[in-house]
Amino acid sequence: MMNQASHLYQQDYTVKSESLGRLIHELQLNDVTNREGHAARVYFTTLFGSKFTRDDASDINAAFRLWLYFITKFICQRNCFKWLFNSTRIKTCKSI
Repeated sequence: MMNQASHLYQQDYTVKSESLGRLIHELQLNDVTNREGHAARVYFTTLFGSKFTRDDASDINAAFRLWLYFITKFICQRNCFKWLFNSTRIKTCKSI
């Protein structure tokens, strides 16, 4: 949320940036009021307009889905490599 507020401020959306700043201060652990979801809505509608939805078949959503695919693939590969390295090390230590 802080990065979103900072990005909006850099793009000269000062009022919306300040709105996200207030939401950050209201954020609580296990927040039932869904402040993060509200912040995402403010952020995306500010940048892409009020008619923007994630279900849209637009170029923006296609690029976003592609970016998410690569990020999740990178995270999965990194975690699998760590698991493999650690499990191999454990087997090596047991055999010594």
